[in-house]
Amino acid sequence: MVGYERSVSKPFTIASDQLTTQVLPMVSRETSQTLGEVKVTAAKPFVEQLPYKTVINVENNIVASGGNALEVLERAPGVLVDNQSERIVLKGREGILMMIDDKPTYLSAQEVLNLLRNTPANSIETIELITNPSAR
Repeated sequence: MVGYERSVSKPFTIASDQLTTQVLPMVSRETSQTLGEVKVTAAKPFVEQLPYKTVINVENNIVASGGNALEVLERAPGVLVDNQSERIVLKGREGILMMIDDKPTYLSAQEVLNLLRNTPANSIETIELITNPSAR
């Protein structure tokens, strides 16, 4: 058992004509052990599905290493980035409102794409895709 010293009884024999035997009681002494350092680590899932939005956790993810924000957005579920016609489609809807740090950006689609191309992915913590925005 954990927390007790290992103990062994004294040897005993049982004869074939003997129906019962008396075994001496064993006493186990408690022992203490000091554990080393314990580290608890957790990682956020890459995609979190919440009731009214989808959250993509970009920080500390391999997708963010060496890429830009547009490449991360292209991998997001429900997002289609069309570089030829310079548009971003979210679950079939065009003309989306792009917000950065909870503030709307009043940029054209081409300017938004250029902004995302020039933003390194490791500077982004999360991307929230809100398909049915609340009153907030």
